Amino acid sequence: MNTKETSIVMSRQLREAIRDRLNHEAPNEICFVIAGHLSKGDGHCRFLATHVFFAEPDDYEIQHPTACRLKPEFLQKVLLYCAENQLHVIYTHTHPFSGGHPRESSTDLEAAEYMPAAISAACPGMLVMTMVISLDFEGIEAHLFRPSLNSRVPVEKLIVTEPGKLELHYPTSSPLRDPDLELNDLYLSRLSLAFGQEAVLNNRNVRIGAIGCGSLGEPVIAQLANLGFKLTICDMDEFQIENANRSLYGNQVTATRSITKTELCRRAVLQTNPDADIRVVHGDLRELEIQHQLLDCDLLVVTTDNETSRFVANCMALVHGMVLFDAGTGIIVEDGQLTAVQGQIVKVVPGSNLCHECADFFDAGVAYQGLLSEEDYELARSRGYVSGATMAAPSVMPLNMAMAGITAWEILRYATGATPNNEWDILSVDLLNGGMQPHYYQRRRDGTRTDCPLCSREGMLLGGNREPLLTRKKGFSHSRTMKLLKESNGSTYSKKSEPAS
Repeated sequence: MNTKETSIVMSRQLREAIRDRLNHEAPNEICFVIAGHLSKGDGHCRFLATHVFFAEPDDYEIQHPTACRLKPEFLQKVLLYCAENQLHVIYTHTHPFSGGHPRESSTDLEAAEYMPAAISAACPGMLVMTMVISLDFEGIEAHLFRPSLNSRVPVEKLIVTEPGKLELHYPTSSPLRDPDLELNDLYLSRLSLAFGQEAVLNNRNVRIGAIGCGSLGEPVIAQLANLGFKLTICDMDEFQIENANRSLYGNQVTATRSITKTELCRRAVLQTNPDADIRVVHGDLRELEIQHQLLDCDLLVVTTDNETSRFVANCMALVHGMVLFDAGTGIIVEDGQLTAVQGQIVKVVPGSNLCHECADFFDAGVAYQGLLSEEDYELARSRGYVSGATMAAPSVMPLNMAMAGITAWEILRYATGATPNNEWDILSVDLLNGGMQPHYYQRRRDGTRTDCPLCSREGMLLGGNREPLLTRKKGFSHSRTMKLLKESNGSTYSKKSEPAS
């Protein structure tokens, strides 16, 4: 496995469970096993932590403040469970007196010579990591074992996804961690005055996948690039004449040159910031190869104007451990008068709040229609399951610009964790009468929801590569999609979860 970027993704609930156990057993060293699934692709490997197995006092051969060793029977029992459930493992232990930047001891290095290789040999296909953590779980040291080369590589970062912030931790040996690094960049100096140098430097280690490069996505992308984030931008369309009066970068001449929206955004970003890290993915998000190019992102923002792509992004985020910001605008015109000018942002944090599916936020029947192949779509329309009509919606540049600024601001707040009161699920914006209103869904935030096929622990949540992504293909409709269209009458759930202010 040739991996360029290796990271661990963990929910706040799991991290707090580990911290509670550390406090309970201090000051002794303790050993435990973190298990989870993989999100793996070309150049990246993300460990999606879902389980933790703690050892009891009787499970130790040795346990005191400077050393611990588990009995083989305990480790064998855990590994058997993980192998049967296709889980991968992080063998973890504490260094209670190591301070903020723990390092592996000589004993740890000796164990690393044989233990990961032994586990990989006993459990073929199981990925093995080792991790040393401080007593407060703020400092870590982690490595990934590569059996094909019989070597280890440092893990770059640990990401803790919380409802209100994205928390980054860098292992002691991480190439991203440089204690002497300073922000000597005048381009971002004023931003650091507001959020601090550390937060601005962290932005450079967060990759955001921006799905949609239209009249809303274009200014969102421009602002995120100027905030220092790494970007992967995705859209399938070329710039058209009807886009010209709502674009920052394109005009009527651009529309005659057959340029894609992604390329237009890329050129504009690099013209403003030549050092920006921006990748272009031109294609249909419903295609598997397009989705794979976005799976190394830490966060997704979707600004498209169709429910299918937003539903697909929802699935990608939940399965592969990425936080999703879904932004949109809407204008209602009645009898020639504007009666509503609105925007909203939906935030989906895997394992912490509702997703598009269980919130009944979208008409699932309409969303799944977009996953039909052309042949199956025509078949469904002939049988009366889809209308086959598409209507253009009103769109005004000042509204899109206002919502783009709010979206970029909320992503910045979340990524830096620098502002309080950021745990909303939906942020609604009234640009006709003025005002913003956060909404909080009435549900438990401990990950115990069991009835959603996507975001529950019993569903596809953090399933990584073992779970299928939502794609368009022939025959798909005759199973899941057509069943939804027939039986749910356009909605997977009959009862909506109402937000409570």
